[in-house]
Amino acid sequence: VGVSILLLTRATNGYVPAELSSMPPRSSAPHQIACIRRCAPVHCAAEANHLAKSSLRSDKVWASSFVTTLDAAAFWSYTWFRSKACASLFLLGLWAAQGYRFSVGLNLLLAHPAFYWGLGVSSGEAFASDWRNIKAGVYRLPYDMHPHHRQYSATFILNRVSRALAASAAAAARAERNGWDEVPERFKRDPLYPSYYLRTFHWQSGGWLSRESAGAYEIQTEMLFS
Repeated sequence: VGVSILLLTRATNGYVPAELSSMPPRSSAPHQIACIRRCAPVHCAAEANHLAKSSLRSDKVWASSFVTTLDAAAFWSYTWFRSKACASLFLLGLWAAQGYRFSVGLNLLLAHPAFYWGLGVSSGEAFASDWRNIKAGVYRLPYDMHPHHRQYSATFILNRVSRALAASAAAAARAERNGWDEVPERFKRDPLYPSYYLRTFHWQSGGWLSRESAGAYEIQTEMLFS
């Protein structure tokens, strides 16, 4: 009986049922055995339940870590690709503004590795700060990361790129001739617009007022701030 109690105590990580610990020293062996049979299954079931819960928590932590790793990979891939794409479009916009001259295109081609390197250095900490905030739950992942977003459509991309390049060339030409008041006549005739609205802000076609101007605004802003 003593050996059984010792083995049971070791098998249950030192747990001794209250009924055993409070037994009189001279208790009979049958009483001890009955007590062991009655108390040990209760403790073992509790221990098994505890282990199961610990295992479940561990699985949840692993799954959460795995999802976080996937999110991190998606976020960094997205930010890298998007920033480089917008930066490339910015260089194309500069080329368009210079009339697609060969010498300008060649200079941009030779200089673009250093341009990308400087962009990576300057934007890396901003993206890292973004990811820390996302991981901490301050805000969510970018909504347009999802592959179903329109920005991944070839038709949408070609449309926006063509608009951006055309707007860049037009803005450069307007700046050259100082066409500060080249806004559509319908806006000039409308009394709702104050005079300071009726100018081509940033030499933009339509002065940010027309539908054409609005269609090029988003991609031009991305080009500029990337």
